[in-house]
Parts: sequence; C-alpha cells; structure tokens
Amino acid sequence: VQNGQLNLQFDAAAPATVSVIDLAGGVQRIYNIQGQSATLDVSGFAAGTYLLQISQAGKTTAQQVVIQ
Repeated sequence: VQNGQLNLQFDAAAPATVSVIDLAGGVQRIYNIQGQSATLDVSGFAAGTYLLQISQAGKTTAQQVVIQ
C-alpha cells in the first residue's frame, strides 16, 4: 500500500471479487475487478491489518495487507 493506493495483479483477466476484511471478520468493502490489474483506493481505511479475500474463476485465496 502506497499513498492510500493498493495495486493488485492477477494471473488471468477473468472477473474477480476482492473483499477487504478487518481482523474482527467484518467486511469493510467489496470491489468487483475486470482485467489483470487494479488499483484500489484504501485511503479511507483506518490503519491496521486487513485480509484481502480474492475470488476469481471459481477459486478463492486470501492475503494479509497492512494499511498504515
């Protein structure tokens, strides 16, 4: 995360859904992505650790991200 922007790259251009989840399990925002890359504006999020749940082409993965 740099300057309130989170850059994502995907292996495929299939549509993806990215959920930003706080550590208490609350979904803070859901983004619908088209294409192989996206820049998400996370400047409105409180500083802390979040989980990105990424669903694409029938698969779901999760990655931890720290917003400062």
